[in-house]
Amino acid sequence: MRNPVFGKFIVFSSSLLFFILHLPFVFATNKPIVEVNPVLLKMEYSMPTGLIATKSKPTKPESIVYNLYDSLNLNLIGLSKNVYDMAITGFNYLLETGKISNSRFISIVDFSQPSSKKRLFVIDLINAKVVFNTYVAHGVNSGKETANVFSNRPGSNQSSLGFYETSNTYIGGNGYSLRLEGLEPGINDNANRRAIVMHGADYVNEKL
Repeated sequence: MRNPVFGKFIVFSSSLLFFILHLPFVFATNKPIVEVNPVLLKMEYSMPTGLIATKSKPTKPESIVYNLYDSLNLNLIGLSKNVYDMAITGFNYLLETGKISNSRFISIVDFSQPSSKKRLFVIDLINAKVVFNTYVAHGVNSGKETANVFSNRPGSNQSSLGFYETSNTYIGGNGYSLRLEGLEPGINDNANRRAIVMHGADYVNEKL
């Protein structure tokens, strides 16, 4: 039985799921989300997408990471510059506040791109390289080919934006799967309740 909450998702090999265990993960889009998180707004760390982000200018080490977008030619493989910048800004904030501990890898799902594009990017920030770039689907009620509507509400069958930390793996109805812990109250902190996970699926692949 397929996951009724997250609907269509991604074709992942077991090695990929093992590799991204305990890594920071971010789902992002250039477009405004439907729900607004007042907690993050009061903290003055939110951006129009609801992603955690600081307003301060990046330090020199952070600037190097920001510049990876150009040096890795991420625009040529479909990752939005705006999404990348928001992801790195929030990533730095999470590191500084002790919310995450892995400073080497970040996984970004660019929901500003349609599901027909390879919109999942796993990036090695230390060695400056893209480790994986593949397909990822979204919740059945978030849109057809492009995700336009997002929710944190159980039963919505919509994807949630924001930052996640990958948790443990397990064998479930969709085979080898990876749990995600939502790090943003009101945006994705119902991930566990909604059984939002990463799992393989034969209905998402390069031939479809």
